[in-house]
Amino acid sequence: MVQFEITNRCNLKCPMCPRETLGWKDSMNHDIDLEQFEQIVAGLPDSVDRVIFAGMGETLLTRGAPDYIAAAARKTKCTLITNVTPLGDNMIRDVLDAGLDQIIFSVDAPTKAEFEIQRPGANFESVQTKVEKTVALVRDEYPDINLRVNMVVTDMNYHLASDMVDWCAERGLYVLEFLYNSEPGAPLPVNYMDDLQAWRNGLNAKGQSLDMHISFGGGNTGESQVEPGILCNRPWTDMFICHEGQVSPCCIHETEDKDGVG
Repeated sequence: MVQFEITNRCNLKCPMCPRETLGWKDSMNHDIDLEQFEQIVAGLPDSVDRVIFAGMGETLLTRGAPDYIAAAARKTKCTLITNVTPLGDNMIRDVLDAGLDQIIFSVDAPTKAEFEIQRPGANFESVQTKVEKTVALVRDEYPDINLRVNMVVTDMNYHLASDMVDWCAERGLYVLEFLYNSEPGAPLPVNYMDDLQAWRNGLNAKGQSLDMHISFGGGNTGESQVEPGILCNRPWTDMFICHEGQVSPCCIHETEDKDGVG
């Protein structure tokens, strides 16, 4: 699997995002050129079974983003992770026609007040409407495309997780992953819940009652056997291609003195 960051520009100011915690500077914003992207994709080995469009920026802010998706889809399976905000009517259709097989909506709360705290710059009603339009189109015209939702869980919204299950089910979204968020180096496990396992068990039970697939992932989950402060195994399982075409072992790579590996 290869993750592509075709842009590191974003239109939101999410407080849990590394963009906000690493001291982001606008001078660091950049898009990868389509021709360069196509050259990189052409050179990917056949063993790459999926390209994921995600990173420090919102993929769909890239001019001609569906063309990038189409180029990758000619090579292998493709996933788009999006904050939903750029999905206007034309963009929705262009993305669905580009050949991807999975879209992941990043939605961190099921109610307006909490969502707009988690995703400053986004409008809850607009995002909800765009999700619903996409779901309807996929159901009616693109049944081979898989849809799912990611919810980044923090101390501000974990109590809304059960309501998030309902929000997804009501919109015909039956795959939901909760991604834990905590500061690098924080002690394991997640330290803002009194009983993490009981929280998980309750969500799993609710998901089963609604015929939903619920999963858990992200940073400090308390499930890993690694030492505290080692938060992710992905540097050892896949690589991250940044907006300027450099390869990084980590998706949290945006510092002015960063080092790539090729």
